[in-house]
Order: sequence, then C-alpha cells, then structure tokens
Amino acid sequence: MKYEINSDDRIVALISGPWGDVGTIGGFVESESNLSHTGDCWVYDDAQVFDNAEVFDNARVFGRAQVFGGVIVRDAVRISDDAQVFDYVQVYGNAQVYDNARIFGCAQVYGNAWVYENAWVFGDAHAFDNARIYGNMKITMSLSHSINILKLTKELAVL
Repeated sequence: MKYEINSDDRIVALISGPWGDVGTIGGFVESESNLSHTGDCWVYDDAQVFDNAEVFDNARVFGRAQVFGGVIVRDAVRISDDAQVFDYVQVYGNAQVYDNARIFGCAQVYGNAWVYENAWVFGDAHAFDNARIYGNMKITMSLSHSINILKLTKELAVL
C-alpha cells in the first residue's frame, strides 16, 4: 500500500514517491477506491476525490480541485486549481484541466487537450488532440474537424 486515509479523510504516504517522503499528507479521498495504490497517481493539497470517482496510473489532482461522481481520471492527467470534474466524465492521456474549468455530463477530455480559465466541456462533448478550450467557452458537442472560433463568432454576429 502506498497510502492510508487518516481520520479527516486526508491521504498519508506510507512509501516515498513523486508526492514526497513517507508521512507526506495529501488531499482528501472518501475511500481507497478513489485513488489507486499502484502507479504515481496522487491527490495533493486540498484537492478532493469522492463518490465513485477513480484516479489511477500517473494522474494527479492538485490545489482545490474536485473530482466526483463516476469520473475516471488516468494516464498522465493533471487536474488543478479550482477545477471541477464530475458526473460520468473520462479524462485521460496528457490532458490538463485547471483554473475554474468544469467538465461534466458524459464528456471526455483526452490526448493533449487543455481546458482552463472558466471554460466548460459538458454533455457528450469530446475535447482531444491538442485542443485548447479556455476563456468562457462552453463546449457541448464534439466536432470531427477544427473550427475557427473567431470566424464563427463574426458570422453569428451578422445573423
């Protein structure tokens, strides 16, 4: 075992690793099913993983981020700051979710996609490859090709 859960639901390292030495206090998990004992996955700072959410492989959750519901976070994913990932989302590959971003519904974020600032990816949307979703963007559907947001915005303004 690489960690135990103390009385206030924080994880405490039982072995040294990328998270620090033995005794390093991590973030909050509701149960051992939330964080794998294999790989270098870890929950840091005041981050929370609860309900049926699972973090494994080399995924890391930092800051005050929250991961909950039936979420699966794996591979080398980074979720940080005040980001929230919930419902039945999957985040994998080298994806990053940070700042105040929200991922929910049955959305998937994977590859080298980044979702940040106040952006949302939700519904059945997929953000993947090298997608950068940021600002106040709200993505509700997947596209099989790239779009020029500036051009689209100008076209909608004409309507």
